[in-house]
Amino acid sequence: YDAGKLLYDSGFYNESIVHFYYSMYALAKILLLNKDITTKSHEGTINMIQVHYVKTGELDKRFHKGLASSGSLRNEVDYYNRDDISQGIAREKRNICSDFLLEVKKMVNIE
Repeated sequence: YDAGKLLYDSGFYNESIVHFYYSMYALAKILLLNKDITTKSHEGTINMIQVHYVKTGELDKRFHKGLASSGSLRNEVDYYNRDDISQGIAREKRNICSDFLLEVKKMVNIE
């Protein structure tokens, strides 16, 4: 998250998207591991967050939506050379990542 924030603050919006997504992905993996659930793919991780956290009411659906949309955007930046990410889009991803980080810290009691 911190690397994404530094990139965002320096105007590197495309690169910040990648870091915000991977931060959210790592947080999702922490949540799943907290329930002894492992996944083998990004898609599997995103799906299992939906099943084991959103559907149970333990996690607001906006975090799943933010994770999934950030993953799609990360793919566009990394694999399709998308280079037109606006500050507004990057800010949105920064904000959901920051909120997700705070939420996961509360849920698993970490600092």
